[in-house]
Amino acid sequence: MPNKHPLSKESELIEAINAMVESGVDQNRLEEILAEAKKMQGIGGSYYVSAKRVMGMVAAMRGDVTETDNQFNAAITHGGETIETLTDYAISLWNLREIRRNLELLDTLLERAPDNPQLIQTAIHNHWAAYDIDGVRSLFKQAEKLKLSEDKFVSELTEKFDLDTVSNLLKEAGATWQQVCARIELTSRVLNKLGIYSPAMHSDVTDGIVSHSYLLATNLENVMRAEDAINEAIANEPFSPADRVIYFSCARA
Repeated sequence: MPNKHPLSKESELIEAINAMVESGVDQNRLEEILAEAKKMQGIGGSYYVSAKRVMGMVAAMRGDVTETDNQFNAAITHGGETIETLTDYAISLWNLREIRRNLELLDTLLERAPDNPQLIQTAIHNHWAAYDIDGVRSLFKQAEKLKLSEDKFVSELTEKFDLDTVSNLLKEAGATWQQVCARIELTSRVLNKLGIYSPAMHSDVTDGIVSHSYLLATNLENVMRAEDAINEAIANEPFSPADRVIYFSCARA
């Protein structure tokens, strides 16, 4: 029986990985996916590139930034900077909460595919999650040019995002979105080090403070342990203007 086409097999494995983003990491299933990817890698050719992409996504789900970079760099070396590889890399960086690097890749992808509605929607969401208000406004203009303003997803985001409020909070605190984003990345690395998976982040603005909450797929004891570790990590860092505007907490998913 002939082998499955590499992209077909890759899609099947990536679909299984993406399911864990919502449901939580299953280490046994990740091992099975990694074993399948290694078989693909051994076939060579286009299978090798597909395998490297899958292996990079597995590394990201395990919170291993270095291994994620190594696998995707191998995919790029052997297969070039294709839309597929850069998209999977961007998704992996987001899962790692390497947010600024994710945004850089998304912006690169948008330069190559400026008319891609799904890409614009993802970029709007991620720039907002990074509190890059100017970036969000620019993307809304891009969406309007493509007449995406009537799209349900974009219209819902337009209603959800209070851009002026967040922009004013940052200005009053003397903070940049990059400084806020650096704090999100710091706290995410704390969770990765603890081996606690966060399938989602939630933010809200109350009384002049941005409350940034990690929803954790774990028990209450680990939630409290994670929050203590996050507070300690921030306390051990030099003061940042971002500390005037963003507060971190943890809750069970």
